[in-house]
Amino acid sequence: SFVLWSPVLVQQVTGDPGNITAIVQYARTSDSPSLGWGKGIRQAIRSLGLPPMFLRDDLRGDEIYNGPIAWYEMVVSAASYGVLAATAVVARNRRRALSTLSALVIAVAVSGVYNGSSVPDSIEAFRANFYRWTYLVSWLGLIALGWVAALALRRYVETAPMVRLAPVAMAIGLLVPTVAVVSTSGYDDNRRDQDGFGAMAEVSDAAIARARELDAKRVTLVPRGVSAVLASTSALAMALESAGFEVVVPPELEARFWGEQRMLYTGADPGELILQLVTSAGPTPSAPGEVLARVEMNARAREILDPLVEATKGVQVEVSSSGEKLLEERFEDEAARNFVRDAMAGIAAKPQDVLSSPQALELIVAGYYEQPSFDLGQIKALQALVPLTKVNDDDVFELREIDAETLGELVPSWIEH
Repeated sequence: SFVLWSPVLVQQVTGDPGNITAIVQYARTSDSPSLGWGKGIRQAIRSLGLPPMFLRDDLRGDEIYNGPIAWYEMVVSAASYGVLAATAVVARNRRRALSTLSALVIAVAVSGVYNGSSVPDSIEAFRANFYRWTYLVSWLGLIALGWVAALALRRYVETAPMVRLAPVAMAIGLLVPTVAVVSTSGYDDNRRDQDGFGAMAEVSDAAIARARELDAKRVTLVPRGVSAVLASTSALAMALESAGFEVVVPPELEARFWGEQRMLYTGADPGELILQLVTSAGPTPSAPGEVLARVEMNARAREILDPLVEATKGVQVEVSSSGEKLLEERFEDEAARNFVRDAMAGIAAKPQDVLSSPQALELIVAGYYEQPSFDLGQIKALQALVPLTKVNDDDVFELREIDAETLGELVPSWIEH
């Protein structure tokens, strides 16, 4: 452990601030409102409710603290925590291990409620890793409750006719974890950006080739677009640095994410090569610079989709007489119908969102709209090509080489005053 932790400890002593100090400072600072105690308590209820968290699967974080809670789930959860609290006290002398386990579950649940209530109420709150404690409470809580139940049934079991179940129990004991480990009832987990790995490799190869051609030592990267800011420029920077080039970025990307050594502050040398990575959902905006690489992840779909999007912007929307019936046939839940109805009504404002949705395209083919009208042959061809492959909602990557004048226009903070 000391060997593994030694780099961290050395940096803590020599850094300004040390990494452990920085983590503590970051954890104590928040400008965002938190989820609050109500949603923290919901997490504890779901941990030992019905079904308990240990028996649930394919959950997002927001499903742990949001949504309706049935009355029986609250009753089961309250009874479970009540039994655990009573056991922690009653069994303290005769069964110390059971008492300690029950007290541990209560302590983790109380701490978890505080932890869960302090999660920032932001778009990131859906991440399930914020609520891992709920699985621990559920797992240990079920063990403790099962232990209590076994003790309660012991007298009955001792007086009932005994059957030698050890061989069968051993086989079942091995089978259950084996099946749980090698099987799944849901889809495999995917990284949301993994579809872009090939695209980024192509862009990175072009950047490295150009940097070597210029014998560059420092490369400036300027991102534009959602994916470029969130992920793709980071991947490009890693590829360039792995190839031996120094990388700097505009200070707007913040030193706390990129490091001070990568900040292109006012008047700093941008190096021999300045690159702009542009990502977009559909056609990239026009801009100066030489295009070194361009990757379209949905080239075939875009040939059909982009003209349809342009033709549909701002059109008058009229639902056909059969539109409501089509929704009722496909969606039993009223909330789902309302959601789809609102989405379909927004086709003039956000045509790409509608025309790239498999459900929406199926409704269009079935005759949902009176207006706008579509070539059903095109819509059916598009159906075979959706959903689109995207990285942070972008599917076009374009790498451009720009000059210092363009850099000054894109990053005004770089120009000395």
